[in-house]
Amino acid sequence: MLKISDGAAPATFLPLTGFRSTGISLRAETVDGTHLQSPGWREQVASAGLSTARISARGLFTGDAGILVARDAFFARTSADWQITVPGLGTLQGPFRLTRFDLTGPYTGEINLSLTLQSAGEITLDYTETQGETP
Repeated sequence: MLKISDGAAPATFLPLTGFRSTGISLRAETVDGTHLQSPGWREQVASAGLSTARISARGLFTGDAGILVARDAFFARTSADWQITVPGLGTLQGPFRLTRFDLTGPYTGEINLSLTLQSAGEITLDYTETQGETP
C-alpha cells in the first residue's frame, strides 16, 4: 500500500490505488576502513555508509486524490512524505522524491501508470503493525 502525505500538519496520508504490482529495493553501501595495519581482512567503518530505498509501482491510473498530490509533487520537483506498507515487513515512512511518472494507454482504453520513488532523507521502519512479527 502506497500513501502520500497531504502536506498538512498534522499530516493525513492519502492512498494511491489501482496498482497491480509493486517493488521495493533497500540498499546499504559501506565505507571501507581497511588500512596498512589491518589483519589481512577487509574492515568496514561501523555505522558509516549510505542507505537508500527505491519503490516502483505499476497499475491503472485511477485519478484518486493521492495520485493527484503525487503528480503535483512531481511537477513542483519536491519531496513528499510517503508511507509504504509491506505485509510481514512493516511500514516504511519518510521523504521520497517521485522520479518517474509514466502514463500509457490506447486512445479508447484504460490508462496505465508507472511510478518510481527514490528516498530523499531518513526512512524509518515501523514493524509494530505486522501482528507481532519482528524482522
